[in-house]
Amino acid sequence: STTYKGANPGFHVLALSRQPNSNKLDAPDLVWDKTYTNGADTFNALVSIRNTDPDALLIVNGVGNYGFGLADKVGNINGVPVGVGWYLGTFGAYSDLAGISGAIPFTFIGVGGANAQTALQRGYGTRDVQGYLAPDSNVNYAFIQTDFVRYDIKLNGDITVGQNTYTVADSYRCNRNIPGCALDCNGQNAFHAVIVDREDPNTVYMNSSYCTTGSDNEILRIMGDINTVTANLTNESRLVLIGSNGKPIPANRNFGLNGDPRIYPLAQMIAKLGGYWETMVYLSPNDTYSLVGAPAPPPGTKGARNRARESSSVYPEIRQNVRPSGELHGVLARGRGNWYSPLNADPSGNANLGFYEALATASAPFPTPNATAFQYISQKLCGSGCNIRNLYATQSVAFTNYQIQLQALPDSAGRSCDTAGSNADANFCAVRAQLLTEFVYVTDVYAFYTNLQSVWQGTGTVNILALLSAYNDINGQLNPPQAAPSQSLTSPLVNFFLALGSFIPEVGPLFGLADVAFNFGTSLTTDPQGNKSIDLTSTIANLQTQAMSQFTNQATTTGTFFDLVYQDWGKLSKLGQALSSQQDQKSPWYWGPTYTGRMLNAMTTGIRQAAYQNIMSAAYAIGSYVPNSAYSNGWGWGLYPLDAQPYAYRVIVNRQSAQTPLSSPFFTPNYVPYTYPGDPAWSPAPVPTSTLLSDGAWLGISAINTPWNGTSDSFQYTPPSEDIRSLLFRPIWDHDGLGVYRPAFFNSWPFPRVQCNPSYGNQSNGGTWVGGCNWSAAAPAPEHLEPRRLPLTSVTVRTVQTSREQPRQPQVDVILTVHNNGTTTAQSVTINSLQLRTLNGVGQATVVNPALPITLSNLRPGDTASVPVRLNVPTGVMRLSLTQEGTINSGSTAAPAVFRFSEAQALFLQ
Repeated sequence: STTYKGANPGFHVLALSRQPNSNKLDAPDLVWDKTYTNGADTFNALVSIRNTDPDALLIVNGVGNYGFGLADKVGNINGVPVGVGWYLGTFGAYSDLAGISGAIPFTFIGVGGANAQTALQRGYGTRDVQGYLAPDSNVNYAFIQTDFVRYDIKLNGDITVGQNTYTVADSYRCNRNIPGCALDCNGQNAFHAVIVDREDPNTVYMNSSYCTTGSDNEILRIMGDINTVTANLTNESRLVLIGSNGKPIPANRNFGLNGDPRIYPLAQMIAKLGGYWETMVYLSPNDTYSLVGAPAPPPGTKGARNRARESSSVYPEIRQNVRPSGELHGVLARGRGNWYSPLNADPSGNANLGFYEALATASAPFPTPNATAFQYISQKLCGSGCNIRNLYATQSVAFTNYQIQLQALPDSAGRSCDTAGSNADANFCAVRAQLLTEFVYVTDVYAFYTNLQSVWQGTGTVNILALLSAYNDINGQLNPPQAAPSQSLTSPLVNFFLALGSFIPEVGPLFGLADVAFNFGTSLTTDPQGNKSIDLTSTIANLQTQAMSQFTNQATTTGTFFDLVYQDWGKLSKLGQALSSQQDQKSPWYWGPTYTGRMLNAMTTGIRQAAYQNIMSAAYAIGSYVPNSAYSNGWGWGLYPLDAQPYAYRVIVNRQSAQTPLSSPFFTPNYVPYTYPGDPAWSPAPVPTSTLLSDGAWLGISAINTPWNGTSDSFQYTPPSEDIRSLLFRPIWDHDGLGVYRPAFFNSWPFPRVQCNPSYGNQSNGGTWVGGCNWSAAAPAPEHLEPRRLPLTSVTVRTVQTSREQPRQPQVDVILTVHNNGTTTAQSVTINSLQLRTLNGVGQATVVNPALPITLSNLRPGDTASVPVRLNVPTGVMRLSLTQEGTINSGSTAAPAVFRFSEAQALFLQ
């Protein structure tokens, strides 16, 4: 109820205590409230706030030209000059604040001591930010927002965002009168694209349809238009929604080796919007597609994938003979930058999203026609000084009894409102009618709350905590290192929960209602510092315990958003009216006596998927490999079976391993790249493998402890066992598989993709080297680092001989493999010196080529670059030491960050 006044211009700094005061429930205790126009004063204020209340809730509102930039060096920490933007990092800010110059419009809400990238921060925007302070699982105040926005993408191409529906008929379409248009587009068998503002989805920037089946130019046009409106896919403030009307892929589709060359670049664009290249490139002329996404945030941003959801008929069957239609439904919620992103996704349209809409209803005060009459009724029902509405959130109170009492209550003169001609007091009758309506709503809401609680508590032995026993089975099956890091077991389940309604259509609507509890509960389940516990890194050993704690706390915090409903007439009336039909078995609000158990049984699939996703990440790594066969013999990319490519990349497996069949492990159908069920290129369907076709490469999954290098008789690829692969790569209806072969399954793995070394061969000298993946060298993704740990800049260098002529010649070819095992992109890696020293034998080796320095550019985390080096090595040298020294530049041109490295290897000459 308190307003803290700021000023224009001014940098308004408000700090509140996170610990509730029982005597002051409507406004937390004030820690700091002052407006600044000087950077040094602002910096000192922030430091003082941390000293006064280390975990204070900080709210900042920067308006107009307040006189300093967030990047200005206005303070000093341990002798290092820093700015306001840098220090806001101690309240959970994103790292980009430290580089913003100038007095930009700026809004910030964070917590002292919180992890980086956990605050709500919005720069350059001028719209209001609204929300609530609600108690979290530690009974401290947390900032939440309930202004959810519904989205729907239908099979007829209609796209709905909030209250606005964009139809194909109303969209802009090509016709021959427009330069560059080769056809009259009627919007059929087309893509429909709508782009709106992510902070205000009512603002639309584009509404166009593209008849991609009729003209290749239409494929170019949709890419060009999306690029234009999103500033070449760099403007995060744009939300892109794409739906198909009919079948948008041309009938003359030619998949080739990497997909249809016309669709390939569109698939790359989809990937940059948060969808999946693999989904788009595999669309056939009979498939449909939908996406809600946005351009990518800066590299390293935590939870970047949360900006998008997609659906397609190319996805695995949900259940026997039922495949996703390609439509998409769900809710947008605010997050990074106060921008909307899809909170969830329902590919079937079964889910009832009405509870989200009720919570998003604008706040409204309770109507009180007459205060005297209201006080009279309250006194009669609950005693002197009582306000009956204060009891709504007291769930032990039976409002059905109050309803009966109020129904029979006469006015102060003993006259009944229900008796004709009684001349009962009109003010009393109006208040009585209003309260009778409210009592019905409160009773129905409480019954609804009880049903939602049953999802956690279940009945008998069937509840969420009991279902977590699936974790133990999978943990024993995969046997990962128990100390390995892993993300929350609950996180992938929350993301998958809404889609579970597709498996049981009869109770599908309830998954939408329970999804609110899952998402809202996770937002209020925090650690003592205010970080969402679902985002915290755990270990394999603690994963199940963490999940149990998470679910228990979620159940506890469920009552919080019902408190929001009970104290707000806008929300209570919206939800109460909706619940009036909950006893009707045909109502989407109906919750039958067996429905909780059926929902819990469906959750077993989700928990198993979450367990595989998290546990596999501790035992397996992902490597991308691209064949290298620039030779005239014709061997090369796309030749099947895979072992017929001796001068391309060789996938070598341990032939003695029980994980791989000993009989012809490479030959069709035992070992082929798995694409999707029913792929016409593979008939009958092959045994699922652990190789996927990705954007320009194959992806292999191997044990992290697999040797990275060896001869053709050793192994460099240890895939999951066949029984695990059957769960990962078969559709869900087949052998109880999880149907999670899509790349989405691997997004939260703590190790990024490792780029494998290609094989090298040269028939003229008989030499060959089988490439491999340095599976164990991948560094954790930045969001998996310990709190406050700085990004890691690091490279490793390995050496292998590629020339193996017998007898050995004086000139020796080796490959230097430079691997970025850090967490930041190396803009450049420069090898300034290459020193050779004889370790065994007689003679001194020298470098023939290349000339120094050697510079490699844009080496991303997990990437590998290969440098061929030719040495002159006397035949008497048996063992050689190679030492490389150089620098890594991981910064920008304006702010370079240069690090030195020195790596040495021993080479046994063959």
